[in-house]
Amino acid sequence: YPKPGYVKTGEELLNNNIETVPMLLTPFFPKLGLVGLVGGSDTGKSSFLREFAMAIVSGRNDYLGFPLTANCKSVLYVSTEDDEFAVSSLIKKQTNLTHSSNYQNLRYIFGTEDLDKRVIAELKRQPVDCLIIDAFSDVYSGDLHKSNEVRGFLQKFSNLASQNRMLVIFLHHTGKNSERKEANKNSVLGSQGFEAKMRMLAELRQDPNDRYLRHLIILKGNYIPTEAKERSYVLEFDENLRFSNTNNRVDTSTIVQRDSRPDTTPVRERASVLHKEGKGYREIADIISREGTPVSKSTVGNWLKNN
Repeated sequence: YPKPGYVKTGEELLNNNIETVPMLLTPFFPKLGLVGLVGGSDTGKSSFLREFAMAIVSGRNDYLGFPLTANCKSVLYVSTEDDEFAVSSLIKKQTNLTHSSNYQNLRYIFGTEDLDKRVIAELKRQPVDCLIIDAFSDVYSGDLHKSNEVRGFLQKFSNLASQNRMLVIFLHHTGKNSERKEANKNSVLGSQGFEAKMRMLAELRQDPNDRYLRHLIILKGNYIPTEAKERSYVLEFDENLRFSNTNNRVDTSTIVQRDSRPDTTPVRERASVLHKEGKGYREIADIISREGTPVSKSTVGNWLKNN
């Protein structure tokens, strides 16, 4: 009997042209499978994913300076928490473009009614690089603490990812007071079943001392170098809900919310000295961050304006 197409031999795997795991966003998101972005409330998770989706459909070759390799330049976004009116306002705030011609490949499905059928129908109509589910707890109606049920639910999305050669990103939440503990994959809300099915799991966490900074922390990555998981990627999150890369990294063990905040007087004084030397807010923020205290351009600006 002839070998069916769904069976691959070792010879075929050795002779293909794949040398490394193909990535959609290096070093975070693979091109195929399930990944999760988790975090507490108001950390900007949805904003991050919206901006990422806009980068894909705009045909950019990077997002936040990280290599972005999209084939279809197409995204399907399931939004269960924000409706059409909210998202219309949010994406206008997040983009500098004055027209929408670059965004016809960013499609939204709002709510959860007949979600499976609607997603499958839209994927047949137009292929995507990425399906974003925002948020997991709204599309999964079972008990989050029953690992087998969670894994069974996620398996259908895993099959969908394989069939459509795409990535599925789930936005999910961390448990109560998780920001008071060191970032860990066990802080994800619910059972271990969610974490276990993800090929990559990242947390977006607010800096404990600077409200404009966010830390992107890789909690789990099956094919991600250890060096990428040891320190956070420090991002700035501005008032227009846009992210920028500070190009700084911080030991993840230090990103813990304390009951009392450290005295910022020394770094404020340092900022003042640098400003008198003629340095701008961004340059001051970069210098102070390299010296060991992560700080955003916006916070430096607030310090100096209030001096």
